[in-house]
This record gives sequence, C-alpha cells and structure tokens, in this order.
Amino acid sequence: MSIRVFQFVVAFFWTLSGYAQTLFVTELAELPSSIHETSGLVNGPNDWFWTHNDGGNPSEIHCIDTNGIIQRTVTVSGDVNIDWEDIAKDDDGNLYIGNFGNNGLNRTDLRIVKIPNVDTCTVACAVTNTIAFTYPDQYDFPPNGDYGNFDMEAMLWFQDSLHLFSKDRSSPSTGYTKHYRLPSMAGTYQAELIDSLNTGSTNFINAITAADISDDGQQVVLLNAENIWLITGFQGSDFFSGNVSELSLGSLTQKEGICFRYGFIYLTDEREPFFGTGGKLYRLHPGVFVGLDERQTDLQIEPIYLQDLTLKEIRL
Repeated sequence: MSIRVFQFVVAFFWTLSGYAQTLFVTELAELPSSIHETSGLVNGPNDWFWTHNDGGNPSEIHCIDTNGIIQRTVTVSGDVNIDWEDIAKDDDGNLYIGNFGNNGLNRTDLRIVKIPNVDTCTVACAVTNTIAFTYPDQYDFPPNGDYGNFDMEAMLWFQDSLHLFSKDRSSPSTGYTKHYRLPSMAGTYQAELIDSLNTGSTNFINAITAADISDDGQQVVLLNAENIWLITGFQGSDFFSGNVSELSLGSLTQKEGICFRYGFIYLTDEREPFFGTGGKLYRLHPGVFVGLDERQTDLQIEPIYLQDLTLKEIRL
C-alpha cells in the first residue's frame, strides 16, 4: 500500500519570534484484518516489525513491513496468550513478551516470557525462560478501595533489566504510572518499584499502554490513547528523573504499540470496526517534541495527520 499522508496545519504563534511551524505525522499503512488488536511493537529482521494480538488470541507473533504486509506469522509454544501486552527486545535479539495484562487486578500468575534469537524464527519458536513476578505494593487480589494501579501494558528492556510502566485502573484514576524494574533472566521475583510519574490522565482509558527506549539509550517514550511522552536527560535507568515532554495527538484510538527505529518513532493502534478507526501503522519524528522556544524555522519533521495537536512541558 502506498504511503498516505494527512497533513493539518498547526500554527504555534510566538509573540517574540512571530512565526508559525507546521508539524507532521505519517500514516504508513493499514494493518491486515488478522492483526486487529495490535498490542506491542518492536524492530524485526529486514527492516520489518514484530507485533502481536492482545489476550484471548492465538499465541502468535507477526512480522510486518512498513506497508502493513505480513511477512511471517510465527507460532509461539510454551506460553498461552492469557493477556499478552507489550513486547521488548534486548541487544542480543531476544524477545520478551509481557503476559501481564491485569484488567481485573487479581492475577497471581504475572509473567514475562523470553524467546531467543527471535529474528531467526520463521514458522515456530519456543519460550525458553519465564520471569514470574509480583508487585511489592499489592497485598489484595483485587485490591480494596480505589487503589487499582496494578494493570500493566508497557515494557522496555534496558541495561540487562526489564522496565514496566503501570496502567492505572483506580477509580477515579490517580493519573500516575508506576515504574518497576525486573531482572531479564528466568526466575521468580518481586518487582522493584523505582518511581512514579503523574501524566495527568484521570481516566484509565488514557493510562499508559506502551513504552520503548531509543537505540542509544537517551530517549524513552510512553504512549496512551491520546498522547506520547518523550523523556530525555535521565540518569541511568531512573527515567522519571529526566525532562518529560507531552505530545497530545488529538485523536482517541486504542494505541498500544510504539518503538524507535532509525531516529523515528513508530506506533500502531487497534482496529475499531464500529467507528471505522485505528488498525494503522504510523511514523513521527522526535523533533515534534522540541520546546517552542527551541524551534528553528528550518526544522524539517514528519507530517502530522492528527488534529488539535498541542505541545506542553511537564514540570516535575
């Protein structure tokens, strides 16, 4: 499928500089109907991507190209897709699948499974390691009262560890995502709670659903149904110690896959047949997160297809 570009002018006016800037996001492809609940995204072989469907679907991973065409469908043995959420990949090419979706906040079988050398898999692959875990701050299943920040849909690998970011299902939502860390080797662990970030999302629909880190380890992105957060300037893996910028996409779809590649950010959303939305692969450039006072008139970035784009800094 050819690339379709939807461009909307978004003007940022400065009293001092007196110029406007057009921002861009590109819709690369429509995903095939068999990938109707894309729930994670990582780089694959031959400039392709690995993705998979959400819980209740077959235990399969799909390799797609930038035209949305499936190049491989690989059956995964050794784990049942109870609620597969985000996926991550380490420097050695091992794939991690987070079987930790926890809508009811009552799961006691949370785990991440590891598939070695995933890019060499063509038809079938097997789980070789399982990382079972619990949360250090959950005592009831489900928890009592309004404290329901134990769903999980976002994960990345960095410095030999897996980093998880919670999807808050408190009622009302607290607006926080919690950052946990786990070893990336087989075993049973209590996750380490590192920090939390208030994203201002007071509805669980807008809670965090995906995460990734750039190849150079200098940028982290978090995703939800309407926004992307870019984190820079952090120390080690204390990501929330860094500078956090929020990009409001102005579109409410079930976005659950995000990854970096060649300096760009790619994301996917689930298909919503009733509304006729979603089911797409998109690309944007991190340059859209540049602060307004740092923009240059000759900045060249990707076309933005989403309306009402706003940019703001979150001050921690």
